Amino acid sequence: MSYDVIIAGAGPAGLTAAMTATDEGLSVLLVETKENITRKTRPCCSMWLLEPGFHDEGWTFEDTSITFHRNDFSIPYAGGVVDLYRSIRMSAQGNALLMGKKLSPIGKVIDKEKLLEGLLGKIEKSRAEIRTRTTCLGVEEQKNGVKVLLRHLGKEEWVSGKYLLAADGVDSKVVQALGLNEKRKIIIRTPILHYYYADVQIPYGDAWVQLIGDGFNGVSGTLLHKPDTNGYSNVYEIGAVPPPKSGMGVKEAITRLLSHTIVKEWLSGARLIKKMGCRWTLWDPIPEPARGRVVILGDAASFQEVENQGAIMCGYRAAKAVVEAEKGEDGFREYNRFWQKSFEFNNPEILKNTWKAFIFGYLGNENLDYILSLTEGKMLDGYVNHFTCADVIFGFIQSQLPRIERERPNLAEKIKQFEHFSLEQNIVGEV
Repeated sequence: MSYDVIIAGAGPAGLTAAMTATDEGLSVLLVETKENITRKTRPCCSMWLLEPGFHDEGWTFEDTSITFHRNDFSIPYAGGVVDLYRSIRMSAQGNALLMGKKLSPIGKVIDKEKLLEGLLGKIEKSRAEIRTRTTCLGVEEQKNGVKVLLRHLGKEEWVSGKYLLAADGVDSKVVQALGLNEKRKIIIRTPILHYYYADVQIPYGDAWVQLIGDGFNGVSGTLLHKPDTNGYSNVYEIGAVPPPKSGMGVKEAITRLLSHTIVKEWLSGARLIKKMGCRWTLWDPIPEPARGRVVILGDAASFQEVENQGAIMCGYRAAKAVVEAEKGEDGFREYNRFWQKSFEFNNPEILKNTWKAFIFGYLGNENLDYILSLTEGKMLDGYVNHFTCADVIFGFIQSQLPRIERERPNLAEKIKQFEHFSLEQNIVGEV
């Protein structure tokens, strides 16, 4: 059997692509490596960022749906939500930099499994064919279609279709098979391990908390409030990051984080309910992910990730691109325009600015704690956005330079030299 569209990967991007393609009357084969599509098997903050214009979009959350305004579509979602009003960067001594908006949330944390359940539920009511425990290994592009190599329970077969949508994640097998990684640079690649605790008591339930520097027993980390689920409440996802090029394992890193005085106090009486790990990779983004008869969706073509909201946008637009291509129009060219316009990391200058956030690791723990102490009683005006928050932080530090020059002239000089700091010389590659 031949299909109009073969979709590799059933995350938010692949499921949205399948939902949209079937709504358009296309025949769809959706393949997914996992057996249970809705089960989350790797760490995911599941934050939905609310900065106006982020990804060139705007969103409205309803009781059972989320609407995308500029792209003009909706998806089903009936899961829980945690509103975030602040992001916090805290030193090991307890000093904290707060960023956010006083009267409106800057982000939401969603239940990713409920998100996947809602999307899958719509697809299961359509005529799409779904194959789990099936991996797309490669593709051969032909004049009028594609041949896709699939592996299921150790057996391989070729399946034909008109188009392939590759939504198989950051380290995409399809991207690798097409040779598109040959000219891409790996910026960071490191294993990560996250623990999930219930009954956590922390004074920052409305914030994304980043524990910065390496003063937390030699590591840094994050804590994020998650929606209540499966009878658990006050659930937090906690992750630790070993120092770059330290050789420290992820288990040792999270053990160190959890034994720090501040974290230990927050987790007093909490219950460990789940552990989850993966390999975290940052790539150069693919500038034109729609080519030939293949579209590379979402994280598979991105710098780090496109967030769940960005993945859903990619799935919708990729399916629409196929519909336009079937009409004889240049839908793939339009998809590439959407990709370039919507995702900030495609702009080298914006991407370069994100490295400013690495100033905290550059300063050393004593200086870091001093800088954070200068923010006492203030909340910086900003969002949870990797591409804009660094400018806000760096701008604040520069505004304090006259005071820093008086109190710590050596630190002031180090801050001035930071503009010549090269991320690539310091942390690029395997961690």
